[in-house]
Amino acid sequence: MSRISNWLKSNLQSTLFKHISILFMWDNLSKITVAIITIILIRTLSKEDYALYTFFLASLNFFVGLMSSGIDTAYIRFSVEEYSITKKMPNDILIFSTVLCLFIFLGMSPIIFLFSKSTSLLIFKNTLYGQPLLFGFIAALGFFLITIVARYYQAQEKYVKSGFISNLDKPAFLIFLLILLLLGKLNFLRLAFLQIFVVSFFGILFIGLILKNDLAKEKLVLNFHRFKNFLKDSFWLIMYFLTSALFNQLDMFMISRMLTSKDLANYGVAFKYYTLLIAVYPSIRIVLNVRTSGRDMIENPEKQKIFLKKWIKTTIFLFIPLFALILLFSGHLMNLLNGKRYSASILPFKFLVICAMINYILPVTNVFLATKRYFLLFCFGIVALVINFFMNLWLIPNYGINGAAISLLVSFFILEVMALYYIMAQNK
Repeated sequence: MSRISNWLKSNLQSTLFKHISILFMWDNLSKITVAIITIILIRTLSKEDYALYTFFLASLNFFVGLMSSGIDTAYIRFSVEEYSITKKMPNDILIFSTVLCLFIFLGMSPIIFLFSKSTSLLIFKNTLYGQPLLFGFIAALGFFLITIVARYYQAQEKYVKSGFISNLDKPAFLIFLLILLLLGKLNFLRLAFLQIFVVSFFGILFIGLILKNDLAKEKLVLNFHRFKNFLKDSFWLIMYFLTSALFNQLDMFMISRMLTSKDLANYGVAFKYYTLLIAVYPSIRIVLNVRTSGRDMIENPEKQKIFLKKWIKTTIFLFIPLFALILLFSGHLMNLLNGKRYSASILPFKFLVICAMINYILPVTNVFLATKRYFLLFCFGIVALVINFFMNLWLIPNYGINGAAISLLVSFFILEVMALYYIMAQNK
């Protein structure tokens, strides 16, 4: 008993735990809001509208990943490493990164705006998903603006401020959603317009505030040579996150092509609860990105191993019993929340529960970033993506949405194991 109390005391008092706790608090408030939104939409939207909304979210997340996930993660790592040496934030890198992402958005705009229906017909064999593809692209810009401001504060370990910025749009969205619901005007089209309006409003607001209150106070010197070094050092990291953006949405896109909209709606329900289940993981990942970006971690493979071993021992103790309970009771709970019309989402959700458990216990790719072997991580990502693609080709026609969930689970597990083996094999 004393060993457990000592373990709890040492972990609860650690800086890492405190940082995760702050983000966990914000994420919990946000995810409670998202859970309420999810249940409302599942209960009130038709299956056809929920399928369109599922595709809209998949497109949004894909474009956010394509435009910004790699760049903003690279910005955090570069900023933390730079700050650990110079004790100054490289704010010019923030400006350059934002402008680069905006150029990517503008470069893609003509294709998406003019050919969204043609793209939907070419890739998904119908024009049904052209509209949600376009709306997801537009909403991605607002999410990017919110994300880049949050990352600016995360790099300085100002987690209260970053948590507030990252999550304020959710309660605002819920308020407008309830108004639409009370007026009886809730459908996919209004839902997509609402999402675009809310994230765009807060994105522009936060960018304006950071320019006025933070960056305007400093004498900003644009160092193009440093930005060139930033891109050179981070190129394969950015490429990995581009691969990851496709990997994370591949199941949705292949279901959209190979099965019906009702199948997509069923899988969308399972996947939405999965994202709620891993709600805390983005907070953990943010803190891990910051903590593993310091020079002491980057230059010390032994320290990386010790950190990872300690993490795995700690999280196994916490998460295996929790996820066992979720697996046991998820069927009853999902029927209670969703009603019988989404009963087909229960089995794929169970596979995704195991995937969520791996996310928490083996955040290996985040620790792997400390090795700065970005090209190797990119190669691991390509291997996982190819496995996911061919498993989907084989399993979806035979096992439907259950096959998609199995493909995601297996390929994600292989990715984490490859990264884990490399870290543990260093300097042997």
